[in-house]
Amino acid sequence: METIKPFFKKQDIVIAVSSSDEYSPYLCVYLESLKENASKDKQYDIVIFERNISERNKKIILEYIQTKNISIRYFNPVSFFKNCMLYVSHDYFKEECYFRLAAPVIFKNYKKVIFTDLDLILCDDILNLGEIDLKTAPLAACIEPVWQELYLRNCRIYNTNIQNYTNKVLELPGSFEYFNTGVCIFDVDKYNKEEAFYNILNEIKTTKFLYQEQCALNKYFKGRFYKLPLIWNYELAPSLIKNELNFVFYNSYKKEEENAKIIHYLGRFKPWINPKEYKAEIWWQYARKTPFYEEILQRMVQFNVSSPGNMKNEIANIRSEIVNNQYNQKLLYTMKHMLYFNLKKYYYKCKGFVFGKNNEKYKKKYKIVKTLLKDANSLNKQLKRIRI
Repeated sequence: METIKPFFKKQDIVIAVSSSDEYSPYLCVYLESLKENASKDKQYDIVIFERNISERNKKIILEYIQTKNISIRYFNPVSFFKNCMLYVSHDYFKEECYFRLAAPVIFKNYKKVIFTDLDLILCDDILNLGEIDLKTAPLAACIEPVWQELYLRNCRIYNTNIQNYTNKVLELPGSFEYFNTGVCIFDVDKYNKEEAFYNILNEIKTTKFLYQEQCALNKYFKGRFYKLPLIWNYELAPSLIKNELNFVFYNSYKKEEENAKIIHYLGRFKPWINPKEYKAEIWWQYARKTPFYEEILQRMVQFNVSSPGNMKNEIANIRSEIVNNQYNQKLLYTMKHMLYFNLKKYYYKCKGFVFGKNNEKYKKKYKIVKTLLKDANSLNKQLKRIRI
C-alpha cells in the first residue's frame, strides 16, 4: 500500500489531521491558527487524510494556507481499512476519525507523527510537540479529565456504564489512565515494530467502542503511553467549563487555562454552531480571516433556524448522562420538584439546631438536600441555555 515520504529533506516530523468535505471550512480555521503560530525558521509538512473533499475546497485551502515553509498534501487512506466495517458511535463522529490509526504505517519514512482533531485552535507552535521526548512510549496524549469524573460517579453515557466499560471492555487499570486522542504523538518506529495498527484493526472489527478509535487506542496502549501536559489539549467541554458535576480536579484543571497551548472545543458544542460558547471568540478571530468565513456564517444561521429538533436532542443527551446511579436518579427528581426540596432544606436546617438525639440526623439530611439542590440548579441552568 502507498506510503508518504517527507516533503522537506530535513524534516522528519509530519502533522496530520482527518477531515470530510463537510468539515473543510472548519479545517481551514484550524490550519489558519497553525499558520499564524508557526515559526518562519521551521518547515511544516502537513497531510490531510480525506476521502471526499471536493476539488474546490482542496484548492481554496491550498492557495490560502500553503507557503514556502508550509506544505499541504491530501491523502486517501481508505485502502488501509478495506474489509473492515468502521462503526460510527455518535451522530457528530465520522469514519474519518479512524484514519489516525493507520498514520504511523503511512508515514513510516518519518520519526514522529503529530495527529490532531480539527476542532482545535493552536495557540503555540505545533512543532514544539515534536520535541517532547516520549521515552519508551509508542504514543503520547493527554489524560481525559471528563472520563475521570464520569468514572468516579459511575455515570452512564449512551446507555453504557462507565465503570463497567472502563474495567471490563477497555481493561484499564483506572479512570486516570484514559487519554484523549484529539492531540497525540506517535513514535513511528515503536508503533510499527509491534504492528499496532493491524492488532487494533482486528479489535475494532469485533468491538463497538463507545468513542471509536480513541477507545481502541486506549485499550491497546493501556499503561504504555506518555502523558502529555494538559496544556497541549485543553478541553472546553461544557461540564468542565462550568464545573457542573463538581469535579474533584477542577481547580488544577482551571489553573492551566491561561497557559493552554492548544484549545480543544470538545464534544458536540462547537463555536461554529453557537458563537456564545465559552472562548468561541478565539475560534472566530481565526475564522474571520479565512476564505470560508461567509460560508461558516451561512451554515450557522441555517442550523440554528432550521434545526430546533437538535436542541431537544441536546437536552436528551444531558439527561441520559446524569441518569446513572441512585444519587443521579434523585437528582432528576429534585430538578422537577425544586420548591418541595427547598422547603425540605429549610425544614432540616431548622431541625438541625434543635438539641436531642435527632440533631445529627437532620444535619446530615440537610447537607444531602443542599447538595442535590446545588447540582439540580446547575443542570437546570445548562438545560435553559440549550433551550434558548
